[in-house]
Amino acid sequence: ALDRRKPCFCGYMPLFDAYSWELWGQLENTIRSGSCQGQDTLFSTDPLGTELLLRSLHTDALRLALALLARLDFRQRRRMLDPGGGAGTYAIAFCQASPELTAVLFDLPGPVALAQTVVSAAGLADRITLVAGDFRTDALPGGFDLVLLSNILHGQSEETNQRILREVYDALDPAGELIVRDVLMNNSVVTCLSCHRIHANDSAKHRRVLTSAACQDCHNAEGP
Repeated sequence: ALDRRKPCFCGYMPLFDAYSWELWGQLENTIRSGSCQGQDTLFSTDPLGTELLLRSLHTDALRLALALLARLDFRQRRRMLDPGGGAGTYAIAFCQASPELTAVLFDLPGPVALAQTVVSAAGLADRITLVAGDFRTDALPGGFDLVLLSNILHGQSEETNQRILREVYDALDPAGELIVRDVLMNNSVVTCLSCHRIHANDSAKHRRVLTSAACQDCHNAEGP
């Protein structure tokens, strides 16, 4: 839809592409350095760019969240953590699908500011708590029986992914569950971890699985 008043408005990504056009002029430096300065600073110094990008991702995630929920049975889960949850799309969708579920969205201050608007509009401000922090470097809150990592691991280094997954392990209750929704490249292989479920307990085996950035030993279920 091309009407901004509708949830399915599809114009945010073209608007973001136009807004970030000058970044393409830095392509050579990005390739040579392996780092994109604009990407690294977007969420902390660019409120308009943050909103355009996250709203475009929100539109796409509305569809993906419904498809993901159709594959999952989490009716016994009561407390969810969504690191890097952006505009709150998945936290909202999960809470709407399970009236007993509450969620904590953990993200940078820029995304959290937008999520506050989106979550309030969904009428879920009393069930979704917004916490500002950097999941790459900060300790995650604990006491959850469900953690969702959606489109997180593919954008980080292996070292950072190892740290994130160690934090996730510590954040999960012994019977908790991690759901990974992502697309990861391993050499020439692209692995779709769209509905990837890992159960945590106190065994060393499961800790090794959770702290393996590629999660290569876990069952991979195809999905959205």
